[in-house]
Amino acid sequence: MSRKLFTEEQQQLLRQNPYIYSVTETRITLTKEFKEIFMTAYKAGESPRKILEDHGFDISIIGERRIWSISQHIRTEYQKYGEFHEGYGSRYNGLIN
Repeated sequence: MSRKLFTEEQQQLLRQNPYIYSVTETRITLTKEFKEIFMTAYKAGESPRKILEDHGFDISIIGERRIWSISQHIRTEYQKYGEFHEGYGSRYNGLIN
């Protein structure tokens, strides 16, 4: 199955969300603030889809598959590091040669 690519227009729309750190054709990177909000709501029993919708994410642009992926990445980051980092790459600073 091929990955759903974001058009330039979709990228511009996604960048308007204050919880999005960056967007490329293939990736959404989230802010530390949103990851913390997400984890708190998730632990309280809210579904990943509802959390994203409640915070201005357009599910029709993101796609169903990314809902699960976003949830998985946030939970994995927390399990590995015990905290969240801004964006994507910063969590690996000093960890990868």
